[in-house]
Amino acid sequence: MKKVSLILATNNRASLLKEMLCSVLNQSYSNWECLVIDDVNDSVSKEVTQSFNDNRIQYLNRGDSFSKGLPGCRNFGLTLVDGDYIQFIDDDDVLHPSFLETKIKAIDGKDDIDYIITPLQNFTTNIPEAEKEDTYNSKENRIDWREYALGKLGIFSCSVLWRKECWTDIMFDETLKVSEDFDVYWRLFQQFKNGLYLDAPHYYRRLHEQTNSNKLRLRSKRFNRDYLKTRKRYLRALLEKETITDYEILHFLALGYKFEDEELIRMLNTSAKNLSIKTKLKLFKLFLKHQLKKKRGC
Repeated sequence: MKKVSLILATNNRASLLKEMLCSVLNQSYSNWECLVIDDVNDSVSKEVTQSFNDNRIQYLNRGDSFSKGLPGCRNFGLTLVDGDYIQFIDDDDVLHPSFLETKIKAIDGKDDIDYIITPLQNFTTNIPEAEKEDTYNSKENRIDWREYALGKLGIFSCSVLWRKECWTDIMFDETLKVSEDFDVYWRLFQQFKNGLYLDAPHYYRRLHEQTNSNKLRLRSKRFNRDYLKTRKRYLRALLEKETITDYEILHFLALGYKFEDEELIRMLNTSAKNLSIKTKLKLFKLFLKHQLKKKRGC
C-alpha cells in the first residue's frame, strides 16, 4: 500500500481544524500520515490535534528556520514527509471519505504518474453529502504549463496529489503571501508531464470571509505586489526561452496596464515589436482603453 503524506498548515482556526481532521480520520484509505504544521504555536490547535490520539496525526510547530506563513509551513512539512505521495490540505476545508482511496486506486500500478488532479466542490455552511458512486472516469492529463500560467485551467493547489519525487528540488517561495502555489505549480507542470485527471469532486472547499485569500485582498497592495512578482518571474522564464506568443504578450501587457506596472510593460516592449498587425491593433486598443481610464481617474 502506497503511503500518502498530508501536509496541513494551520493558523489559529482550531474549530475548523477539528472538522478537517475528523474528515481525515474518516478516510476509507488508511495508509497516510497527516503533518499538522502550526504557524503560530496555538495551544488550542495543539489540544484539538492531540485529542484525536492517533499516531498518524503529528502536531508540529513551524520550524524557526522557516518563515511565518503558508509557504514556510508547507516547506517545513516537505522536509518531514515519509510517504510515497504528497497531498496539501487546508485547515478550513473538508475531505470526502473516499478522497484518498479514489486517487490511489486510479494510479495503482502506474508508477510513472507524476500527479493526479481531481475537481473540488465549494460550500459555505452545509458540507456536501458524500455520494455513493464507486467508479469515476479517469484520463491522461498532460498539463500545459503555459495554459496553467495564463489562468485557463483553474487548478486549486489542494486538487493535486503529487509523487514525492516531484518535490525533490523545489520549494515554495517564503517571501510570498499570495500566489505561492501558482509560483511553484507552473514550474512543476513544466518539468513533470505524466498526469491523470480523475472526475471525483472529493475535496470540499469552504467559502467564508476569513479565508487567507480574502484577508489578503483587503490589503490590496501586498496582494498586488506578490501577484505581479510571480507573473513577472514566469514571464522572465518565457522571454529567456524566446518562445512567447502574441496571446501571451497581450495577456501580460493587459496585466501591466491593469496594475499600472511599468516594469512589466517594459519587459514586453522588445517582444511587442514583433507582433502581427492584427495583434498590434488589439494592443493599440488596449493602450487607448488604459489611457482613457487614467484620464477619467478610474
